[in-house]
Amino acid sequence: MILARGLSPFHFEAGSTEFSWIPFVGTLAGEWQSAAGVLIEKIFYYGTAIWLLRAAGWKLAASTGVVAAILALIEILQIHLPGRTPETTDPILAAVMGYVLAMLSRPAPGHTPAA
Repeated sequence: MILARGLSPFHFEAGSTEFSWIPFVGTLAGEWQSAAGVLIEKIFYYGTAIWLLRAAGWKLAASTGVVAAILALIEILQIHLPGRTPETTDPILAAVMGYVLAMLSRPAPGHTPAA
């Protein structure tokens, strides 16, 4: 689903859109309410993808890396899609979500698991 949403409407052009290496440029340049909604939606989708791969038996680092690599590939392909803003935000969001999930899965200090 992430691939379909990232590459639709699948009208690739020979020209290219400028790639932004600065994360969150598109988010900060837009209206804050709609940008916040899009950002929350992306956090949900990327976190869910990482969590599902982890639930399927993958290591957390591997699932985070795969999702981030897929998002990086989508961003590279978006250079040739009209109306898109290719940037580094999405792979960085995936890495942040992997870190958050790693921190949430750690036991609390002094906590012993129930037998």
